[in-house]
Amino acid sequence: MEDYPNNGNDTVLPKRDLFVIPLIVFLTLVCLLGASELLAQYFYPTQPLDACQIPDDTMGTRFKPDCTSTTKAPEGPWVTNHYNDCGSRSATSCAAKPEGTLRIVAFGSSLTQGYIVPFEQIYPVRVGTALETLCHRSIDIQDVASIGYNWNRAKLDFNQALKLDPDVLITSIVPFDLEKDPEDFEQVSSAPASPPPPPPLINRIYVAIKQQARSAYVAQYFYFKNAKAFTDLYLLYGEKADFLRTPFTPFWQKRLDTYEKLLTDMADQAQAANIPLILVYVPQRAQVAMLSGTPTPPGVDPWAFSKAIGDIATRHGIIYVNTSDDFSRLKNAADLYYPVDGHPSGAGHAVIADAVVSRLINMSDSKFAGCASPSSIASLQQRTAL
Repeated sequence: MEDYPNNGNDTVLPKRDLFVIPLIVFLTLVCLLGASELLAQYFYPTQPLDACQIPDDTMGTRFKPDCTSTTKAPEGPWVTNHYNDCGSRSATSCAAKPEGTLRIVAFGSSLTQGYIVPFEQIYPVRVGTALETLCHRSIDIQDVASIGYNWNRAKLDFNQALKLDPDVLITSIVPFDLEKDPEDFEQVSSAPASPPPPPPLINRIYVAIKQQARSAYVAQYFYFKNAKAFTDLYLLYGEKADFLRTPFTPFWQKRLDTYEKLLTDMADQAQAANIPLILVYVPQRAQVAMLSGTPTPPGVDPWAFSKAIGDIATRHGIIYVNTSDDFSRLKNAADLYYPVDGHPSGAGHAVIADAVVSRLINMSDSKFAGCASPSSIASLQQRTAL
């Protein structure tokens, strides 16, 4: 019988290899992912929960008075939060302001509260520090802002701010503050709202992985650092990103209309008390990327939403500070935001603070008008332009 060479075509793997090889591949992936997760947790530690934040029947959550906590986002620094006798993130007491001191009270959402930003770097504190230097007088900053935007909470924060005898009221707005449905904002309930139904299982699994897997967060961080890649992805969000498109969709028009009602009430009360109300617009990170040079796709207008908010402010006598102008003058302005979290970093807060200070000292009827020399104003504007 003649022998023929075996060219391998009729080679059959042992049955055990059909299980062993996939198992080796699976274990290899598990080891790689495990090592990635361990490295990510070591180099990007996090402490997302603020130990001073507690439930509240009216506000949803609030901060314990005279409490100190530590928080950290994976992409940010360690932050120490201290809350004063009113549970506000302020360095001074909320008691009666000292004689001869001007008091600025800031209210609003997590941006104004300075979420995951060191206290001395948040814009209300920077505003107070700059004005003390320029005006040579004591400035007291009270920051009663909350974490998380809620239409009812915005009203309650304003009411709390008004009780602190302010000389100036400052609040800020960013587009994602208005994403929540405002349907029931007129009804301030004394009881917590019933919890929403749980999301589908697949969504719960995805959210759990996103929240727990540090390596996934780090992967997003490095991908989102590319402002164009982030912007292209953000524009696929649908309604969430439609504030960048004109004409505004019913979703966003409803939010603008409701926000105007909210601001109308605030403006009326502030004017009755003869207290200036300043509204600071801060663009979203994808928006600021386009403002500062990232190509803008057809049908997208990064200026439209801030203009719409400004029109509302003007109609009701609110002093408007549109920081879109300031961010647009900076190269790579998107780098002044945390890529994954989306909040401005301490450097971003510096841009916001300079815009607010410049507006205050240039107002003819402001208590801060004329307290700075032309050279100091020019220096301030130059720092903003860098």
